[in-house]
Amino acid sequence: MTKFWIHMGPQHPVNHGLWTLKVLSDGEEIIDAEMLIGYIYRGR
Repeated sequence: MTKFWIHMGPQHPVNHGLWTLKVLSDGEEIIDAEMLIGYIYRGR
């Protein structure tokens, strides 16, 4: 099966920049996940 990235995270426009979760999927199996922390939680 083809592997593909699924972008998950806040879906409301006001919540942009908080966090994003990228999930690598191979069919129904999750192979890898990467959490991208937005600018609000970096202590700035």
